Amino acid sequence: MRAFDFKKYAFVFVITAAIFGTAFFISNYFNGLRIEEVRSVENKISVDILSVETQFALLAESSCEEAKGSFLSQEMGTLGEKLAYMEQRLGVDNSEVVQLKKHYSLLQIKDFLLNKRLMEKCKLGRVPILYFYTNEENCVDCEKQGYVLTYMRENYPGLRVYSFDYNINLPAVKTLIAMYKIGNVFPALVVDGKTFNGFQNLETIKTIVVPKLEGADITYVVLSPHLDDAILSLGGFLATHEYPSTVITFFTKKPSNSTSTEWDKSSGFINSNDAISLRLEENRQALNGIGVKIINLQYEDFQYRAKPDDTTALQNKITQDIAKLIPSIKSSGQLAIVGPAFYGNEITNPDHVIIHKAFMDVVKQNLNNPDVQFFLYEDLPYAIKFEHDGENLKDYLNQTYEDSGIEFEEKQIALEENILTKKEGLISAYKSQVKAFKAVGEDLLGSIIKFDKARCTNNYSIFSGCEVFYKVVPN
Repeated sequence: MRAFDFKKYAFVFVITAAIFGTAFFISNYFNGLRIEEVRSVENKISVDILSVETQFALLAESSCEEAKGSFLSQEMGTLGEKLAYMEQRLGVDNSEVVQLKKHYSLLQIKDFLLNKRLMEKCKLGRVPILYFYTNEENCVDCEKQGYVLTYMRENYPGLRVYSFDYNINLPAVKTLIAMYKIGNVFPALVVDGKTFNGFQNLETIKTIVVPKLEGADITYVVLSPHLDDAILSLGGFLATHEYPSTVITFFTKKPSNSTSTEWDKSSGFINSNDAISLRLEENRQALNGIGVKIINLQYEDFQYRAKPDDTTALQNKITQDIAKLIPSIKSSGQLAIVGPAFYGNEITNPDHVIIHKAFMDVVKQNLNNPDVQFFLYEDLPYAIKFEHDGENLKDYLNQTYEDSGIEFEEKQIALEENILTKKEGLISAYKSQVKAFKAVGEDLLGSIIKFDKARCTNNYSIFSGCEVFYKVVPN
């Protein structure tokens, strides 16, 4: 019979116990850090809640000017993000989380009522949305709806989003549910007293909300060097019909003496007259199809100009034309002028360089005009080549204009799948240009859609892509 080796088993036991003990210690250590982190967030929330409650009392007695400048709802949004973080760390059923959520829900209702009162008193262009969700498994679209509303809240300061857990045991929330007849279809939204059941996509939300917001009366004017640039770069934005839009194209004049360039031949044209005529028609069909107003200015494309490098007088003339836009197009609301960005002379088309520089001359002269906003758009396909060089356009622009007293803020325009599909169709309308790029070995349509899809990597994973503006502001 084999002897029992006590020392061997004792040694194995000690080693095993040490491993389990170390694991237990490490687990407790990190759990302690997690609890400490959560406690810290909880304490910050408690202080924020007290601050917000104090602001309620102050704003209720404030003047309309003070109310317009309030950042209360932004702070409410920050509170909501902290609470969501605690839900993720401790679970939605944690007693502390539930208690904080109840307190936060009451704060939201107070903010909702305060904003209603201020809107009636001060005629503020704000839009409240009540959003009812559930953490139960039957709400597969609640997370998607949250992404859409977060995007809207971050991009439209006049929008107020109030989120409520349908299942929370709180009489005030139950009263809202009864008032607005919230059923068992989630998510559910209440806008202007009307209830919308089920998921509402970005385009639908914009259609409902944007016309009611302060500053909704704004006209966008896109400066397009050639008869396709506006759609290549901003076809998605223009296709949303969010604001009245005008596209002004500069280089649309037939040359005095008909000629035939290599680009025109690649596009399938016999001569420049045929090229301009058909390109004007392509542009008309594309822009009219999405309700965009068209203005064509009579300048010759650089490939037709006798002295293509002599640009000073031409740029000055175009600067004057752009400056005239402000009084001529300005409506009762605001005007937003959007010009092409600049990627350096090595990448950017010469005509695009002229429009960019002329536009920036106008920007510098009118930067403090409260009735006009100025933006640059990412000019495609040149932005693709720039991105391949691994540089950041916003940093490049800020560096280029650092001595001009201006800087640039990036604004992402989210595109849903149906809008991206519309943009594909719009680009396809410029058949001659798609053909010309193909002749030189470039897939114009494919490369732009691919760029749009990859351009914005953020939390809004439900969106299919984006286009980007850079707002020009004083530094």
